[in-house]
Amino acid sequence: MKTRLLKLSIPVLCALSLAGCQTTAPPSCAGWQKITVKPTTAVYLAGNDLMAGQDIASHNKHGQNASCWK
Repeated sequence: MKTRLLKLSIPVLCALSLAGCQTTAPPSCAGWQKITVKPTTAVYLAGNDLMAGQDIASHNKHGQNASCWK
């Protein structure tokens, strides 16, 4: 009975100790800059390379959500 309790308590203690390592530091915006494109470039991307346009939009949205810019 004691060995079973010991086997169960070790993973629980490990999980609790790892949970205490979480940081509350603000996200780093170092090297993170907004990608700006001209309207004609956006139209070109929409017609010829939709994935690139979506990737740029996703990049910019992530930076905005991380408060790297407004």
